[in-house]
Amino acid sequence: MPSVWRFLLELFFQHIAGYGLNQLPREGPVLFASNHANAFIDPLVISAATGRSLRVTAKASLLKQPLLFVLAKLFRVIPLARSEDDPRRDHRRHNERAFATCQRELRRGGSILIFPEGKSHSNPRLMQFKTGAARIALAYQEHATTRPLKIVPVGIFYERKYGFNSRVAVLIGPAIDVEQWLATHGSHSIKELTTHIEHAVMQLTLNFESRRDSILIPFAAQLYHQRTGTPAPLGVAAPVPDRFLSTARLFAEHYYRLKDRDDVRQLEQRVYAFRKQLRAYRLELSEFNLPLDAPKSVFFVFRESEILLGGAALFAAGTIAHLPALLGLLMLVWRASKDQDHWATNYVLFGCALLLVYDGLLTLMVWRYRPGLLWISLLVLPYLACFSLLYWQRVQQATLRLKTFLFFVTHRHTHHELMHDYEAIVGALESIQRTYLIKEVS
Repeated sequence: MPSVWRFLLELFFQHIAGYGLNQLPREGPVLFASNHANAFIDPLVISAATGRSLRVTAKASLLKQPLLFVLAKLFRVIPLARSEDDPRRDHRRHNERAFATCQRELRRGGSILIFPEGKSHSNPRLMQFKTGAARIALAYQEHATTRPLKIVPVGIFYERKYGFNSRVAVLIGPAIDVEQWLATHGSHSIKELTTHIEHAVMQLTLNFESRRDSILIPFAAQLYHQRTGTPAPLGVAAPVPDRFLSTARLFAEHYYRLKDRDDVRQLEQRVYAFRKQLRAYRLELSEFNLPLDAPKSVFFVFRESEILLGGAALFAAGTIAHLPALLGLLMLVWRASKDQDHWATNYVLFGCALLLVYDGLLTLMVWRYRPGLLWISLLVLPYLACFSLLYWQRVQQATLRLKTFLFFVTHRHTHHELMHDYEAIVGALESIQRTYLIKEVS
């Protein structure tokens, strides 16, 4: 199943990267504890990145939704009841059964994924962890024999969690051996272990005091990180660089320590103004260092024209064949998505469900009127749907790059001013690094 999730997710996201995978325990029971930013996409992403089949804990109220109920069965979700969902009911007995299921799964050497924040959210920092992960771990260890439990902290980063053709990174931290932790701490404190898990996940995630900070600090880190690089070639699924993530965490840490200093405040204003300029010109920072090389530009135009023209017929066929399903998907997602952390989940889940139903109906029509084309229909319709999505990704990438190139060529003075501002901001970042002894991420 992990390979299936990866295939489906990479029709929506451009790339899913996994870092620290060598720290995953090779055997024995594992309890994954992760931040929760993108609803049901989070467990799919973690399963795809780690290659692990996981049982997931989730709030029981989700199972009331038909589509999520089906997915919950596929993932063998362990539902946990929450008092805030229905304060009139006593959920203790229900959760005792859920925790017993967790214990059985761990005792047979399985892997469980839990989100200690308790719910998916779009806040700029981690929410306070609930004690479920620590309770499961300590209850297991009380009766453990020869298979100690490992808690694996996980951090998920979304470039744009609701954005088609964006990137995802999954970071795995050092495993917490519960047996050794108990020996070191000499305590069965649920609160203490919860704090330890929360700190471990915090080291793998980006945490900010405000939404504005959550935009500007990663933007500054991207400026600094790509100061010596150029955009990746089209068709190359470049991952979110782990060095960028480390730089963003480092910048956040030192920004809150130094933000009252005049030079840091001035730099913050310059970064904000520069980002505002790029948005006004509808430019992407990822394309900003695009070299204005005439021979390479001509080659780019010929290559992309050849690729896009060569696939245009299949794209048109796939789009026309699936147009009713596409329009239905857009309508469903628009109506069902109440928050940013709903969009990707609804696109992927509704998209898969609609594609199966729609292609199934088309296949039935083919079987009814052209039985000899049945097997061709079974193979061609899903292929056309997947090809059309990947083709559209390429169109978006090529259009963005061409638009950036044409803007820089036709607005030389503006390009020169933007480059001057860009170099000044990078220089200021390097100066602050030297002045306040911020260790550069290597």
